[in-house]
Parts: sequence; structure tokens; C-alpha cells
Amino acid sequence: MLEFFDVKPTNGIASLYDSYITLNKNLANFLLDAYRVRVAVNKEERKIYLFKISKDYALSNEINPDSLLKVGISKTYARICSKQMMDFIKKAFNLQIDKKSFIRMSASYDDNDNAIVIDLNEVIE
Repeated sequence: MLEFFDVKPTNGIASLYDSYITLNKNLANFLLDAYRVRVAVNKEERKIYLFKISKDYALSNEINPDSLLKVGISKTYARICSKQMMDFIKKAFNLQIDKKSFIRMSASYDDNDNAIVIDLNEVIE
């Protein structure tokens, strides 16, 4: 049986700002078909999860529509803007990010969780 090598652009960078998250192009490609995203945190593992949500699921009323965030996608990056989301993340991980600073983290797409995972243990200087 043949098994082919398949390159997957799973390495990525997420930058956390005071009121938004920016993802590099490798990660933005995973969100091209997303209608909205939903954000979750794992405090023990120090990880942020970004789940893409389809339009059908978003409009099914199974999820609170206020918890779904728009994602803006350009040719080189994706951005999720929400001051409330970032306040939630900063409080969950005790992060200090002001209006003039940001933190750059390693991130990747996790096939098991079907989510982009931002690893706060892997800060990129």
C-alpha cells in the first residue's frame, strides 16, 4: 500500500493585542470557510482554542449568538476583534497587554479538536 507524504502548513503564529487576535496566513487558511468563531480557554494547559463555526450551526440557536465572533480574513492574515474576548483571555491567564503592546505565541491547527490552538507556553520573542 502506498502512503504519500503530505505537507500541512500547521505551524503558525498568533499575536495577542489589547482588543484582538491576529493569526498569520498559515492559520488564516483554516478559517476561510468559517462563518464565525468561538473562543475557549484551557487554564491548566495555558491554551486558547479557536473553533470555526459554520453558518448553519451558528443560525441553529444551539449556541448563544453573542458568543460567536466575526473573523476578518485578508490575503496575509486573519483577525478576530473583541475587547470583551481579550479581557476574558487576559483575566484567564493573568496577561498584561496594553494598547501599545502585544504578545506573539506559537499556534497550530489541531485535527483532533478541529480548532486552532494558541499555546501560551510557547512565546515567540
